[in-house]
Amino acid sequence: SGGASPGNLSRGVCKKTDGLAERTEKLVSLIVPADQAGERVDVYLQAALPDVSRSQIQSLLKQGFLTVGGRQVKPSERLQGEELVTGKVPLLRTEGTLTGVSMDLDIVYEDDAVVVVNKPAGITVHPGAGTTEPTLVHGLIHRYQNLPGADPIRPGIVHRLDKMTSGLLVCAKTHHAMAHLSEQFRLKTAHRRYLALVDGVPEWQRLSLDNVLIRDPHNRLRFCVRPEQQHHPEGKRAVTHLQCQAQFGHRLSLIAATLDTGRTHQIRVHLSHLGLGILGDLLYHRKVALPLHFVESLRDLIWGLDGQLLHAVSLSFEQPQTGERLQFAAALPEKMAAVLQALEPYKIP
Repeated sequence: SGGASPGNLSRGVCKKTDGLAERTEKLVSLIVPADQAGERVDVYLQAALPDVSRSQIQSLLKQGFLTVGGRQVKPSERLQGEELVTGKVPLLRTEGTLTGVSMDLDIVYEDDAVVVVNKPAGITVHPGAGTTEPTLVHGLIHRYQNLPGADPIRPGIVHRLDKMTSGLLVCAKTHHAMAHLSEQFRLKTAHRRYLALVDGVPEWQRLSLDNVLIRDPHNRLRFCVRPEQQHHPEGKRAVTHLQCQAQFGHRLSLIAATLDTGRTHQIRVHLSHLGLGILGDLLYHRKVALPLHFVESLRDLIWGLDGQLLHAVSLSFEQPQTGERLQFAAALPEKMAAVLQALEPYKIP
């Protein structure tokens, strides 16, 4: 595999103490794979160094802490392929910034390198703007005091789920595991499958979407699909594969989704774009009109939802140390299971 696989990446860590928090410097030495020719330097390094934020990578390039082919380059410069990238990346240990919070985590699996968590709806993965309650990260650093990560608010985090989305999430316990897992997500060898209960019935059995997502100009909390004729410098490519699993009462559908990319709100945006808003999604699909032939208790159950019925039901990846393929599945959360059970009499054969 290309990118930051262990074969072409070597790192050392040396420690410095400045009185407030222990800092470490990660020594970076990696060879750019030939298939990365034409990629921006900062975009490639963000994938190769997953525990370093893109803004930090850009700053390190501008200051000359990271060099490409022995020279200082702009973050926007395009790679030729097979260059040697070397330098130092300062790291800040997580316990200097966040305090762990005791949390009853649903641990599906763990070993020396990774931990797989079944996240309930209602918990944010990591702190951010406007976050006031404890997050999954607070629970993780209480349980595992020394998680990897240059970003002090996201130690161990390789991929994310929205606050009201439930299901499986893999977190890294070591820098090697973080790089290895992030590379698997980048190369699409780590697989995630989601189930969503949506308002509407698609005309297709299978559908793939490949377009660009931008922040919604009318609502900064939302994202939307960029109109094809419009150029937007901040747009990000999003690829989702959908399959209709079941239909209920000629009105609602159960949709399975797999991702090639992991954009914020990606499945929610793509389903909303198709006119198939997820039930309970208060940001993208607030109004749900249900047919009168649905019993009142079912309609009340759906109208009373306070979060989207979207669940990360399965996850598979290679164990970073052994290369063994690990596969996990998570049962549907209580609310989603209750709605599906109530819909069973209306299922279209």
